[in-house]
Amino acid sequence: MSYTYFPRTFLQMPPPLERCSNIDKVNICSFNCDSNPADILFMPCGHRVVCSMCVRNTTLHRCPKCYQHITSAINPRGEKVEIGASVMKSKVNEGGKGDMAERKKFFDEAEIQRIVGEAAEKAKEAAEKEKDELIRELQKRLEQLELEIFCAICMDQRCSIVFQCGHKACIECASPNRLKLCHICREPITRRTRIFT
Repeated sequence: MSYTYFPRTFLQMPPPLERCSNIDKVNICSFNCDSNPADILFMPCGHRVVCSMCVRNTTLHRCPKCYQHITSAINPRGEKVEIGASVMKSKVNEGGKGDMAERKKFFDEAEIQRIVGEAAEKAKEAAEKEKDELIRELQKRLEQLELEIFCAICMDQRCSIVFQCGHKACIECASPNRLKLCHICREPITRRTRIFT
């Protein structure tokens, strides 16, 4: 039986329509109308997903495709387009008299610095509190290890003798002529076993 070898071929696929950011390739507006060509170029991402009518009628702050902050919008003639211009005008007209700058609330530099300072102070306090809790926990662990390793009677030498009850002491404190009862549970000591730690 013989096999015939057929070489693999790869078809070059065209880029998806949504990735076309060239004005020669037409995208359809994917925001509100779904019928006009998407001809507004968002900067800095370079996506064309909104038509000139939708960009005037909605207030966009981020690109609907990549969610990057929009710094400016440019029409096919290369002119800057004000995003949400129709919406802003209608809000001003509804309020009767009113200035755009008056209606927008901006934080001044001192307010921003105060907020940043408070946030930094709170973060510093939280970090200090967390550090103090960690130090306390580590001190507790160290004390526990010292109790397990060092003799509970003299607190100077390491434990080297274990009794039948499971409690430990150093070789000097555990000598039969010094210690007859376990120093922790008060059980009579019948067996002493040497341990090496």
